[in-house]
Amino acid sequence: MTEQAELTIALPVYNGERFLDEALANSLADRLIKVCVVVYDNASTDRSAEIATAWSEKDSRVRLVKRPANIGALRNFADAVAQAETPYFAWRAYDDLSSPGYFETLIDGLKAAPGAILAIPNCRTVKPNREDRITSIAAGTVPSDKAISDAHPAWLYGVWRTHFAQEAAAWTSANAPSLWGWDHLALLHAALAGTFIGCPQAIFIRRLTKGPEKARAGFSSDEKQNLRAQTLQVGSQLISSHKTRDQKCYLDLWEKLVERRIVRRRIRKLGDVVAKLGIFIKN
Repeated sequence: MTEQAELTIALPVYNGERFLDEALANSLADRLIKVCVVVYDNASTDRSAEIATAWSEKDSRVRLVKRPANIGALRNFADAVAQAETPYFAWRAYDDLSSPGYFETLIDGLKAAPGAILAIPNCRTVKPNREDRITSIAAGTVPSDKAISDAHPAWLYGVWRTHFAQEAAAWTSANAPSLWGWDHLALLHAALAGTFIGCPQAIFIRRLTKGPEKARAGFSSDEKQNLRAQTLQVGSQLISSHKTRDQKCYLDLWEKLVERRIVRRRIRKLGDVVAKLGIFIKN
């Protein structure tokens, strides 16, 4: 099926049985494009591989790659793109969803903008006991400076021209300190390689769930602070290696982006505490 497909969707998973079936059904919903969904099971100990196998037996568009041993979340995620042979590529987390026609819309965006390397969606972030958060983008070309300053984790799950996804994944897996910050480093690499195309009709549904391979799982506050510093440094070194007249501007935008995301997380964490306190008082 891969040879005939236009789009490869890589779905890395570790112990994701709770959401995997729904994620696969959602990923395969676009019938107007030829797609191949490859599940990369990272030696799960639950029913994840069994669910993927069942899908592969009933739908030829699905294939399972089962790791004999856990190779780590970052490598499982980054390696997923290496074998893709289709013109277009997309990552899909096992607990995320998207709007109807999502992949078709993003591919159409790339076809209409031959110079763009990544088509990016609007994002609806969903978290239990919290109102959904909408992050909107404008339609049209997103130049490098805007791609750096406005980068959102959901953009990683847009549709890429495969070659650029492979380059971004290879560089990031070799340089990222951990899965934390991997998305922004990959997007930074892409932003320096070319322009993005905004497709607000496509909506990525980002569900913030807890899991053993989530980027922030298991890190203490001090460890997170150290990872932020390392991520900032790695990104700055990448920008510095690109000798362009916009280098200083890009460095400033990158530093502000990392700092802004730290502040936003702190505000949201405070909001969660206040909300829980309100529920406690009410009860």
